[in-house]
Amino acid sequence: MPVKVLFPHGARFVICAWRVGEEEVTATEAFIFGLIEAKNPDAESLLYELEKASNHGPSRNVEKFRYLSGTGQGLVEFKARRGSRVLAFIDADRRRIVCTHGIPKLKPRRFEREMEKAHEIRNAYLIETMEVGKYVN
Repeated sequence: MPVKVLFPHGARFVICAWRVGEEEVTATEAFIFGLIEAKNPDAESLLYELEKASNHGPSRNVEKFRYLSGTGQGLVEFKARRGSRVLAFIDADRRRIVCTHGIPKLKPRRFEREMEKAHEIRNAYLIETMEVGKYVN
């Protein structure tokens, strides 16, 4: 399966990251490692929010977590105070939150492109995890 488990033992969700090919480090991990190397406090904030979501579910504070609407329908974002974000989606059937990638705070047009990228990953995940015979037309 093309996901890597980041926080495996959450009481509510397992936090995973989308893996491209056979690479060891996911795009989400690379983004957070980059923040850590730059000594950006957003790294600690994002890791805290992800771990908290695994144990207690997503935050109700819209400044830390929000469901995206419009073209981002089905996606969520974890937010840090200085603008860093991790885009993700929730697979409630498998109790997973799958992180697609991390981004700095962007202007609306660029953010739309990042949401499209996250949607492509979500669609690939849904195709990959679809159970044969579960959905009949």
